[in-house]
Amino acid sequence: LVHADPTAYPHAESCLPVPCSNICSQFKLRKGDVDKAFNEASLILEDTYTSSWNQHCAMEPHVAMALFDPSGKITVWTGNDGPHRCLREIASAMGIPFSNVRVVSTFQGGGFGGKGGLRAEAIAVALASKAGNRPVKVTFSREEVFTSTLLRHPVRIYSKVGVAKDGKILAKKIQLFWNTGAYAEKGPLVCRNASMTSAGPYAIPNVWIDGYCIYTNNPISGPMRGFGVPQTAFAYESQMDEIAHRLKMDPLELRLKNAMDETTEAIWGERITSIGLKECLKRAAEEINWAEASKGSNRGKGIACMQKFTTTGQGATSAIVRCNLDGSLEILSSTMEVGQGAMTVLSQIASEVLNIPMEKIRVSMADTDYTPFDASTTGSRSTFHMGKAVLLACQDIQRQAILIASDVFDVPEELLKFQEGKVVTPFGEKIGLVELIKRSYPGSFGGGGDLVGRATFHTKTGTGTDPETGQGKRPAAFWMYGAQAVEVEVDTETGRVKILKFVTAHDVGKVINPMNCEQQMEGALAMGIGNALMETVEIRKGKTFNSSLESYKIPTSLDLPRDIRTLFVEKPHPEGPFGAKGMAEPAIAPTAAAIANAVFSATGVRIKDTPLTPDKVYSALKMQPEKK
Repeated sequence: LVHADPTAYPHAESCLPVPCSNICSQFKLRKGDVDKAFNEASLILEDTYTSSWNQHCAMEPHVAMALFDPSGKITVWTGNDGPHRCLREIASAMGIPFSNVRVVSTFQGGGFGGKGGLRAEAIAVALASKAGNRPVKVTFSREEVFTSTLLRHPVRIYSKVGVAKDGKILAKKIQLFWNTGAYAEKGPLVCRNASMTSAGPYAIPNVWIDGYCIYTNNPISGPMRGFGVPQTAFAYESQMDEIAHRLKMDPLELRLKNAMDETTEAIWGERITSIGLKECLKRAAEEINWAEASKGSNRGKGIACMQKFTTTGQGATSAIVRCNLDGSLEILSSTMEVGQGAMTVLSQIASEVLNIPMEKIRVSMADTDYTPFDASTTGSRSTFHMGKAVLLACQDIQRQAILIASDVFDVPEELLKFQEGKVVTPFGEKIGLVELIKRSYPGSFGGGGDLVGRATFHTKTGTGTDPETGQGKRPAAFWMYGAQAVEVEVDTETGRVKILKFVTAHDVGKVINPMNCEQQMEGALAMGIGNALMETVEIRKGKTFNSSLESYKIPTSLDLPRDIRTLFVEKPHPEGPFGAKGMAEPAIAPTAAAIANAVFSATGVRIKDTPLTPDKVYSALKMQPEKK
């Protein structure tokens, strides 16, 4: 036992530890009668898939600075992806009021899920408490980042599938064992969220899933871009290709036959809106020329898709938007700029609603003394949640403007409209926001004042999922879908896999900034290629053996294909700002499976353990029976 009794620790309701065991938490999903369905199946396959530890490898290591002022208030400067959560954790740990802690956000040099929770912050606060009103700065070395922060969960996935003659999936039984290391961190949440979707984005009438988050004497695992879905997608999409191979079906046809759409019910009982999965598959296949065979020997094409939900149930998202006397706009938001372009997108949304040029809009950095609450910048949630809060706050300014104009023009509010940044009367008179402010707050020096819009957005999701069945009517605010297609060439003398062309197509709800989306998809693809082909943290008996970027290899620009194509599918979400959803994480999820499927197409070798390093591929090729 790593811990004598995990149930004795305080834990979230979603964490379900098993007494006197190393099971930190468990997840169950039950739908239909899997045993009966297996008896009726024409084909039954059983496979086990495994993955390794990965490191986030953000360009900037973990760093934080803390100061105790004479009044006893603690100020922490950090790139933590959840400043209000960071405040709560520090205050709770020290037993002090929330008002005694201030967290000031700094730009983050990359995070990918690794800069949540308390890492350098806790050490900086502890040292600052003894430093006599002097600031203390803590910066982790790269070795400390590898050994003392978080890694992506390794997982062992057993999957049994029953299929009808025509390729329809009748049943799946899945067991997942998530290696969470010596402490829970967010392992239980990764286990729950990823295990729930481990059957894939398919309409399956009978499903049995058991997910286990396991304590081990190893470094801690936690959130990393994709939140467990890259590991599960590798398993279910590799198995989909194996089904197609056994049934002599086209892998694309098999996926389209089983793929979810808005007419089907998810395995947890939800009827989902905004599903562009089939369109993503078709467009990716078209762009890779799926119908045409690869030219040249040892070349092959692969395709894979995915499904992921945003982390939900974290609390409200609030925004304040202030229109100043000079016509400029300031957005007060606790969303962290982690490189995803949140400041640009929030500015675009405000610009669209109030018709104010983007160069006159400023988005503040998060500061818990001044910016309103937001749960965290995680789960691909910022455009959807904070974007909607900003939109509603701008609409609050519109409402106030109409109220003021009603007094200025002596016209009932219901007869006024807000159009193109101005209030318009039934008689064609127009007045802009700056003129409204001046007319409303006159003074001897030209008057003064501002308009302040406020909004809080909280999605009306259900009560989560039933702990015994995994069923829930709306466990997440929105769902993300995507597909990728790749062409590879395998060097049979070395086992090296060369990527020739990669296509990534994703349902983004509504594109707000095309360049932003394209960069997110290409960046995620680069990370996915690293996880698929080369990245693994070597840990033996709890000790890390390659804790540097010299020995832990990540892709460079020379490892990426020259031909990368990004495609957007727009299926507007009814609650998202202008229909937008998140998309920063999904583009990493199907990458390893697509590559593994392409390697199988090229060589007939099926690798069931990531990464697909040259030695694994070479060994598998040598073990193949000779063709007569």
